[in-house]
Amino acid sequence: MIVYLDGEYQDGASARISIWDGGFLYGDGVYTTLRLYRGRPLDLAAHHDRLARHAAALDLRLPEDQGGLAGIIAELVERNGYADRDGRLRITVTRGTDPGRPL
Repeated sequence: MIVYLDGEYQDGASARISIWDGGFLYGDGVYTTLRLYRGRPLDLAAHHDRLARHAAALDLRLPEDQGGLAGIIAELVERNGYADRDGRLRITVTRGTDPGRPL
């Protein structure tokens, strides 16, 4: 399975998250899970809006606007062969490992 991590499409089996990531250490992040119907995300706008509100409450920056996220999802659907399939997609945003900001 191909995943999108830190701005890159990667093989999920070899993708790695740092042990210093705020999401791993403290649960400092937000997520949403949405349905894909025939490769299309259901109500992406509502999911993105909720993700943005929750991220703002934690002073997290979303790396993509809704259009950018739609493009990433479309590429993941294509790379993983889900264009005509139903499925689930989880989007997780964490504080990351910014050394200039204390956790």
